[in-house]
Amino acid sequence: MRIGVILLDHGEPPEYNEHTYYSFRNFVTSLINMGFIPKIVLRFDRGTILQDKNKIFAEEASPNPALIDAWLRPYKGFAYFIPKAKRFRITRFGIYRKGTKPHYLARKTGPGYGEPDFYEMYGFEIYNRWLSMGGRSPFYDQTQPQKEEVARRLKKEFGNKVVVRFAYGIDPFPQWKKQTPDAVVKKLVKEDKITHLVVSEHFSVTTDSMSTFHLRKHVEHALHEMGAHIPVVYAEQLGGTEAFNEGVILKVKEELKQLPKGAKVAVFLSNHGFPTTKIGKYNAARDCYHQNVKKVFESAKEAILEKINWDGELTVLQVFGQFLEKKYNPDNRMMSPIQALELISSQGFKYAIDIPYEFPGDSVDVLVKLRQAYGLKKLPNWNEKYETRFKYKDVNVKITSASFHPEHWINSYHQRTAAAIERVVDKET
Repeated sequence: MRIGVILLDHGEPPEYNEHTYYSFRNFVTSLINMGFIPKIVLRFDRGTILQDKNKIFAEEASPNPALIDAWLRPYKGFAYFIPKAKRFRITRFGIYRKGTKPHYLARKTGPGYGEPDFYEMYGFEIYNRWLSMGGRSPFYDQTQPQKEEVARRLKKEFGNKVVVRFAYGIDPFPQWKKQTPDAVVKKLVKEDKITHLVVSEHFSVTTDSMSTFHLRKHVEHALHEMGAHIPVVYAEQLGGTEAFNEGVILKVKEELKQLPKGAKVAVFLSNHGFPTTKIGKYNAARDCYHQNVKKVFESAKEAILEKINWDGELTVLQVFGQFLEKKYNPDNRMMSPIQALELISSQGFKYAIDIPYEFPGDSVDVLVKLRQAYGLKKLPNWNEKYETRFKYKDVNVKITSASFHPEHWINSYHQRTAAAIERVVDKET
C-alpha cells in the first residue's frame, strides 16, 4: 500500500506577475466552466487591454500614460482611452456592459490580440488588489509552514505508507515548479507509484464551488486522463473541531486583555461570504458553503461563550466580507460589517473585535475585501502585524490579523488528514 496525500490549498501567489497571470486565468476559467460567469465573456477580443501603471483603472485619461499590458510589460504603441461604461454601450470599439472599468486599448494589435479581453481585464483587477496590499500578499509565507508541519507529523506517524505533496488551485510559483492539482496527481501516480489518494484541503469551510466543482474536479480529471483507477478519500473541513476552536478562544482572550474590564465588547467572527441566490447558471444558494459556515460559526461561538469569563457584556456575531450586494444577498441572510456595527452601536457597545477566523492567514480576502466591506477605501491601512484600528460612531473597532496561534490550524489539519488516512488503512486491512 502506498498512499499519496495532497495537502491542497486554494492558493494565493505572493506576487501578481507575468507568470502568475496564468494561474489566476486558470482559476477564473473554472468559474466560467462552473457557470458562475457566462461563457460569452470569452468571445470578445478587441486587441490589447492596457492600463497606466501609475494608476490602474484611472477614471480620466492621462496626457502621458506609462502603459503596461496585463503581463505588466511596458507598451509603447498608440492606444485609445476607453472610459468607464456607466450604461450598456455599443461603440466602434465593441460592446461594453454597464460597469466595465476604464482602460486603454491597442485596437487589433499588440500582445493581447488573440487573448480574450475578459482575461486581461481580470488580470488587471487582480493586480490592482495586489497593489492594495502593497504589492505582495503575505498569505503563502504565513500558511506554508502550517502545511510543512502537518506533512512532518504525517510522515512521522505513517512512515513509508504515505507520500505527502502540496498542491494549489492557483499555483503560487508557476515559473519554478508546477504545483497545480493536476500536475501533483500525475507526479504521485507516475513517480511515487501510489495505490490510494487522500486529499486534504487547507480550509476551515469547504464549499461546492471551490472544492467539489473546482479543486476536486482537477484531481479527478488528472486521474481520469491517466486512466489511473485509484480510490480517492477527501478529508473533512478543518473548522468545527475542538482543536480549531482552541485557537479562536486564545485569540479572543488575547484581545480582551487589552480592553478595559467591564467594557461591552462585540466579537465579530468574519467569514468570506457567498451568494444566497442563483448566479448565472450556478445555484449558489444550494452550495454547501452556507451550511458548513453556519456549523463552524456556531461551534466557535459556543466554545467562546463557554470558555471565556468576561466581567462586562460579551456578544459574538457572524459577519461576512463579500457578496453583500442586493443581487447576491437579497434577504440579508449575511450580515455585513457595517450592519453589525450599527447594531452594536445602538446597543451601547464600545468595542468591536473582528477576527477573520475562516482563513489560515492574511489573504487578499482579509486584507482587501474585508477592509472594503468596512468602508475602508485607502489601502493598505494596517500595521506591521496586519491589524487595522478605526472608530465607527462610538465604537472602537479592531480588525485583527488572520494569522494567529497557527497551532490550532496545524492540529486540526493533522487530525482531519490523519483520520482520512486511517479510513484508507482500515478499509484495506
